[in-house]
Amino acid sequence: MRNKSLSSKKVYVGWDIGGANTKIVVLDENLNFIYSNKFYLPIWESFSQIKETISYCLASIHKYDLFHLVTFTAESCDNFDNRSVAIKSLARICHKLLGKNLKFYSNKNKYENFKYVINNPLTFASSNWVPYRSFLIKKYKYDIAIDLGSTTTDIIPNKTFIKIGSSDFERINMGTLLYFGVERTPLSMLLDNINVNKKKIHLLNEFYARSSDVFLLSKDLLGCDVLSKNCDGRSNSLDNCRKRLLRQFGLDLNQKNFGLSNRIVKAIKNDIIENIDSLVKQHVKKNDTVKIFGTGQGEFLLKELCKKKKYIFYSSSNMLEANYPIKKSKLIKDNFTAYLVIRNFLNK
Repeated sequence: MRNKSLSSKKVYVGWDIGGANTKIVVLDENLNFIYSNKFYLPIWESFSQIKETISYCLASIHKYDLFHLVTFTAESCDNFDNRSVAIKSLARICHKLLGKNLKFYSNKNKYENFKYVINNPLTFASSNWVPYRSFLIKKYKYDIAIDLGSTTTDIIPNKTFIKIGSSDFERINMGTLLYFGVERTPLSMLLDNINVNKKKIHLLNEFYARSSDVFLLSKDLLGCDVLSKNCDGRSNSLDNCRKRLLRQFGLDLNQKNFGLSNRIVKAIKNDIIENIDSLVKQHVKKNDTVKIFGTGQGEFLLKELCKKKKYIFYSSSNMLEANYPIKKSKLIKDNFTAYLVIRNFLNK
């Protein structure tokens, strides 16, 4: 039996169901922290894992009277025939496991019921970036919000909805979506070549290394931050990262190439920062003072970007630490979109 004092509380559960990661944040009606977690769930490998994970989370918060708010990005996984099929499948699982106290967040900034999702599935495709514009930017007056995650980078300027686009197709062609993340991006898909010691060196067009290898070697990420599998199936030891990185350039790890690998890391980081900045510049006026809100697994990279380009940087870490103890704020930061889906719904 539920404790009456607990069951009388309104408790909100934000779900961010992505293709690689599923994230959850639980807050009460006064935004007090209750629970948060992040799971590496490659939905393209096993669709059943999402059922197990939702059930696991519910077991941790079953004593509360729950109201669920769900956003999707997992519809792009290629084990589905198309995005409509994916969204309907995900919505059915959520409806079955989460019950009637459930709303799905659309890319039109609306919270709708299960029946509406089934009849209008594409309205719920890739909706995870929308609360940044509809709530965060409007409330705090940033010029751009950037969510740099494990797989993608969402760039959300303070512009009209039409200019930003809504679907992945529109956004990637409008410069508001970049398929780069600090963990899962194959380096050969990101760069053709880099400049090291004023010489151009080319990457092999093979999947030997990925972005996490670079940022583990730069000490921006820790091994425990990286949940997904490496391309060679080996661990995140620095030696393994260095071997993978050098192999991407047709080299082996030895004493001679050790120093070169450090220069490669520095060059790749610099190129990535410049690539992100080129998109930022598309959405701000020249010579304006630019205010950027940064969050996600790659927040450290956005901080470096702002320092280098003299932009004003606001971090989700600082925002959360003003309201929550450090340990709790870190748990929320790792799942910031799920947190925003609740804040946007409550409008506070």
